[in-house]
Amino acid sequence: MLAIDDQEEARDALEAVLSTSGARVRLCAAGTEALDWLRATDPAQWPDVLLCDLMLAGEDGYDVLSRLRALEGGRPSIRGGPLPAIALTGYTDALDEQRARTAGFDAHLHKPVAPAELIAAIRRLAQPPSRTDTALPRS
Repeated sequence: MLAIDDQEEARDALEAVLSTSGARVRLCAAGTEALDWLRATDPAQWPDVLLCDLMLAGEDGYDVLSRLRALEGGRPSIRGGPLPAIALTGYTDALDEQRARTAGFDAHLHKPVAPAELIAAIRRLAQPPSRTDTALPRS
């Protein structure tokens, strides 16, 4: 799991919820930090899901996802498709959700997100439909 949020308290909360659910979480304060880590990491070791705040200091989550998709285009895909991405935002307008989906996010969750809702979204995106495991993915 890779989580990007510029607010330390939000990162800490995500880490607590996800770690308690059995996930390994890599936290980043900025999209640039996350993308640098992905560039330096073997794609086989990439996380199963990206969680990205849409309003980051000095950048936005839409741009981060666009740069991630460009990075993926130059590397072989281990998972058979693009890295699933969940947009996290304080904005609840339907147009915001539509914009996130159009930008390529697979899900759009409103902050503060209930832990059960977050975990369900991650499971839905990270695991093939045929899997019946109850634990979160380990990466």
